Amino acid sequence: MALAKSNRRVRAFLPLVLSAVAAAQPPSPSVRTPPQSAVLAAGSHLQVRLLTAVSSAKSRAGDPVSAVLTVDAAATAAGLVVPAGTVIRGVIRQATPFSWSAPPAVLALDFRELVRPSGPAIALTARVVAVDNARETVDGGGRILGLTPPRQAPSSGPSGDEDALRLAAVVPEVYDLAAFSIRELERPDIVYGPGTDLVLETLAPTPDVPASEPRAEAAPDMGLIALAAAQPARTMAGTPARPADVINLVFSATDDELSGAFAAAGWNTAAALSLRADARTVLAVAESRAYKPGPVSLQSWTGRPPDRVFQKQNNTFDRRHHVRVWRAAQTHGGKPVWAASATHDVGIKFARAERTFTHRVEADIDLERRKIVDDLRFAGVLERSAFARRVGIPATLTNATGDAMKTDGRVAVLVLRRP
Repeated sequence: MALAKSNRRVRAFLPLVLSAVAAAQPPSPSVRTPPQSAVLAAGSHLQVRLLTAVSSAKSRAGDPVSAVLTVDAAATAAGLVVPAGTVIRGVIRQATPFSWSAPPAVLALDFRELVRPSGPAIALTARVVAVDNARETVDGGGRILGLTPPRQAPSSGPSGDEDALRLAAVVPEVYDLAAFSIRELERPDIVYGPGTDLVLETLAPTPDVPASEPRAEAAPDMGLIALAAAQPARTMAGTPARPADVINLVFSATDDELSGAFAAAGWNTAAALSLRADARTVLAVAESRAYKPGPVSLQSWTGRPPDRVFQKQNNTFDRRHHVRVWRAAQTHGGKPVWAASATHDVGIKFARAERTFTHRVEADIDLERRKIVDDLRFAGVLERSAFARRVGIPATLTNATGDAMKTDGRVAVLVLRRP
């Protein structure tokens, strides 16, 4: 009976999906054309990933640094892009370690050349404008500025009482430890390892850049697209249960393909909620540092908790990419189908009613959907992909904790392969 109902739902959605996908599906798979010359305009934003470890404490001015483009960058020639995989090199311009007498730490990277597939490198002028999921900030000159840590434990008085409440809310036993000055816990130097994602901005036009036509995967078959569009569109959270996140990705993959794909893309699994995880979360918030397997709040879809949770952090628990994944009741082509909701945590807020921490999310949830697609494509585990529209998804929504969200309503339909 349940299967029959599911099949009827899919057939009902199919006419809508056929028209919606016609303009949304990527072209057939293509091999990049031989590189052509193009211009990379001034003000272009380049999404890159560090290949070199850098540190305000250990790096020195003049040290080499390199990164790789993870997403195709548009060139000025019509239809051409500077392809993902292009290597960009530069040097450390400034590395100032943290000092208790003169905080904060400073790290500045100058990117000066773009590496060709063959032949000499091309001169480039680019600076850092953002570091993904970092606790640090970037100033107008491209300098990464470290934390200015607190010099003492939470003070007395009303503000101190609130600090104490925040720290004691989840696990009161760890308050005394969490209240120590950050001086005792960690030097807030700037440390980024290989795999850290940055955004660079070009400061001048870069001519003669090797460019090619963008490469895209073939679209999944229409049966999978219809199945994806027919899935329930919202998760639920809270007591009483309220609509929470939006199902914005659907995968066709085996268990191993799903887990292996996210691992290859640099994502890790999240810890289960527990007293120990709560304690480590409090400390991560108090110390302004990362907790990479940190748990995510409970949400349900079709009455069940998620089967998988993947996330990607840098050096702070405040900011992280994460996605909850549920195995759907249906299969397609002999493989499981998975529904997923992805949001980007961009800050911590204290929920007074629940006496606990919760994350604020980036309002434009389509950016997180795109981040996952881009990461999986760069990792080479994306076999087929399409974006399909669904009916009944409003452009603006509110999640279970009151954060505003906006979306174009599409679901990414992705077929994964082994890394």
